Amino acid sequence: MHCFTRSDSISESESQPASHTKFRIPPDADVLSWFKSQGHGYQTRINKLLRAYMQAHQRRHS
Repeated sequence: MHCFTRSDSISESESQPASHTKFRIPPDADVLSWFKSQGHGYQTRINKLLRAYMQAHQRRHS
């Protein structure tokens, strides 16, 4: 399993969908705290992580 770091990048076209949908998921407190401790942009990093996970699974199942 790959550990994502700040140096991991996803192109702008991959990270910027046509629109955003607001939704709420209740992450564990320690998980959210860790992402927040990484500084400004933690929500974007969470989204990039979710997108990379989704794309990896799409490639496996296509």
